[in-house]
Amino acid sequence: MSKIESFLKSYNQLDEFLRGKLKCDMSVSHSKLLTQMSKTDLVFSNLETKLQAYRALRNAIVHVHSEGETPIAVPNDEVVEDYQRIVNYAIKPPLAIDSIAIKNILTVEWTSSIKEVHEIMFNKGLSLIPIVKEERMVGIFSSWHLQKYLIDNNLNVHHNTKLSDLYVYLNIERPLNNLHAEFRIDFQKITANIDDIIRCYTDSALAGHYFKAVYLTQNGNPLEKIEGVITPHCLPTINPNLLNKTLAR
Repeated sequence: MSKIESFLKSYNQLDEFLRGKLKCDMSVSHSKLLTQMSKTDLVFSNLETKLQAYRALRNAIVHVHSEGETPIAVPNDEVVEDYQRIVNYAIKPPLAIDSIAIKNILTVEWTSSIKEVHEIMFNKGLSLIPIVKEERMVGIFSSWHLQKYLIDNNLNVHHNTKLSDLYVYLNIERPLNNLHAEFRIDFQKITANIDDIIRCYTDSALAGHYFKAVYLTQNGNPLEKIEGVITPHCLPTINPNLLNKTLAR
């Protein structure tokens, strides 16, 4: 397969995907498909400029090139491979659990003291930490929860105070939104992709909430075993390194 044929194959794959996704016929241009998709899809929004550039290259190839003539443009190997990576990524964004999630999750138990938990969080640079029982999350501790506890208890806390003493504040079954309207965590299925995770954060930001973390469990149930976590520091930009990693999997 020639470079031109490989490039056009990627273009046609993307074009077919967009028309199916947006339910558009051939009367709608590829350029408009990309623009329309970018308005609702964060992956395409990040990639639109480059995809539009490759659309223009495709047009230069097919609109000018005819049988027996020298094409006005021929994509080099790097361009062909880059376009293939981008198209593969756009059509099927990688799973968060395989690409950006933290799998080695630090956890504590109800019997842990506030002092030791704070030491763990300080040493590891954590802003919150899950409380687990038999591998299931049963609570969550953060500096905000401690502040709320201190305020409610006249700034009185002992060095041997246990997390269980803060049960009413930390119990995961008590909606966190009732404690602090701007404090949010979320749970997603283990099959969530990067686009799903980015959408959690952007939707929360648009609503004016401070989103702390997305936890991945088998079915997105808070009471299931935690398989991974994504914090704001994990969020990727769509870049060649991640695309290369995606293609290699």
